[in-house]
Amino acid sequence: MTVYYLGAGASANSIPIISEINVKLKEAIELLKSSKLSILVKNPHYSSNYELLLNIWKDIQDKLPRYPTIDTVLYNLQFHSDPNQFYHGKLALECLFNFWEWKSHVDIRYKGLIASFYRLINSNKQLNKPITIISWNYDIQVERSLCYMLNIKLSEIENYINGDPKNLSHNKLNLIKLNGTIDLHLASHLRRSSKESLDRAFNHFVKKIDSSSQSTIRFAWERPENEAEISTLAAQIKQCNSIVFLGYSFPNFNAEYDVKLIRDIETKRIVLQTKIDQNRLAHPQLISELSKLKSNLPPRYFKHDLFQIEYDISSFHVPIDYA
Repeated sequence: MTVYYLGAGASANSIPIISEINVKLKEAIELLKSSKLSILVKNPHYSSNYELLLNIWKDIQDKLPRYPTIDTVLYNLQFHSDPNQFYHGKLALECLFNFWEWKSHVDIRYKGLIASFYRLINSNKQLNKPITIISWNYDIQVERSLCYMLNIKLSEIENYINGDPKNLSHNKLNLIKLNGTIDLHLASHLRRSSKESLDRAFNHFVKKIDSSSQSTIRFAWERPENEAEISTLAAQIKQCNSIVFLGYSFPNFNAEYDVKLIRDIETKRIVLQTKIDQNRLAHPQLISELSKLKSNLPPRYFKHDLFQIEYDISSFHVPIDYA
């Protein structure tokens, strides 16, 4: 089995990364303020939902400079005296990522990666070898790429993807999303204009509040059952052939889960693919990231060059022993 471990940088060509989120969020807020949302034209009483979303996005924007990520802003909301603050905050975050996803393109690097996973045998689309993708991202770039490359509809995706971390598949692409996901069933709205994407994202936000529906974003730290899932997943990937880290910065707030997942890995090769230029190898952030990862690896990795860093991110790494 080959394992991919995805962070926000893996989707940076389509979805804003941490350093860009405040600017992109400001643009979304300005668009929200200037747009004539269809549901408000038909039902003016939804203006309270509009004010709610606008205020939450503004609150996130104000707090972001004091927090390492947008996730940790939401983490703080769970301690608010009003439990609806956290509930509405997650729906507003889901709305924001829906908006960004729906108006974005599919990163061609994901398309290339997915293409390398499959072959056609007697008209059947089959994985070359077992693959597990562990992602901290909410986006659906992997799912969209799978549909594009295999020429299938999102409604068919469950026939090709397994999301159960307790029972990895050898026949389906395992996609384990540690923080949940935006809503796949709404992806018929993809690749629309910014205004139309925002309009549909807001409609979805309103409907979820009206029906008291939960967000499909479920942070790793808010799920009691996640402890057992992580342990089971770690046991299943322990002896993978290769593990590739794509666009991941090993942030402190994920450290508990990262350590549990990678500390006992007995893989043949570990690859860290990063956009940080080789000439900046002394960059404190990169040194910190590598030290966290290396501290969990036995010395044999460094004696036999089994640990490597790739600085070229024009395409995602495919281990030579996979094809």
